[in-house]
Amino acid sequence: MLMKITKKKKSYVDFLEISKIFSKAELLHAQGNFEDAKKAYIHVLSLNPEHIESNVKLAAIYLNDGAFAKAEELYVKVV
Repeated sequence: MLMKITKKKKSYVDFLEISKIFSKAELLHAQGNFEDAKKAYIHVLSLNPEHIESNVKLAAIYLNDGAFAKAEELYVKVV
């Protein structure tokens, strides 16, 4: 029983951490700070590789940077 509670608590903590980092990434992105936004999106994806919004927004940054293969890889991942 204790193991199940611990797993749920960790999952909740991960969700809060991901939400916080993603919000920071969006703010940085909106401010035009693409390098730091990219790092924050990558951090989110290290915690949850299937985070759709981070994949899409990071792909947009890569596309803008001319890193077409990286952008395509992320876009394909969310389709």
